Amino acid sequence: LGAQSLGLYTLGSELAYLPQTELVAPINRALFPGFSRMAEAPDEMRRTFVAVNSVIALLVFPAAVGLATVADTLVPVVLGPNWAGAAPVLQILAVSGALAALTSNTYSAYLALGRARIVTWILVIEVVVLASGMLALARPYGLIGVASAELIAITTGVTCSVFLLIR
Repeated sequence: LGAQSLGLYTLGSELAYLPQTELVAPINRALFPGFSRMAEAPDEMRRTFVAVNSVIALLVFPAAVGLATVADTLVPVVLGPNWAGAAPVLQILAVSGALAALTSNTYSAYLALGRARIVTWILVIEVVVLASGMLALARPYGLIGVASAELIAITTGVTCSVFLLIR
């Protein structure tokens, strides 16, 4: 879609994933060693997992909704009118970022339990869905199609992860 579109998409993505990278990543860095110590105590791990996911949701979802809500105003005012095209990307990817924040905690739990293959397969599924979605949606819908493909891929990964967690 060209260099300009790539720049708009990259900026929209960076802004959309800020809640995850700035709020959730530090939590997850501390979580993995804790989950590893709890791997032999599944009830304690479950309680901790639910408590941490609740805190992550409490932090990330309002931030994501806020970013999506003010994107049309925020981007041109803060970055200038030349970047206004990043606002629709930010609106879609803010939801992706919030969903990805929830699965990042899940990946730490799988890894602590020695289930790295689950993480790998979920990510493979996401990549396949993302690539397929981009091929189908990029040409007819441009950046909105690419952002939508990313949202669909993340949603697919979250669905797989939740299904496996319940089991």
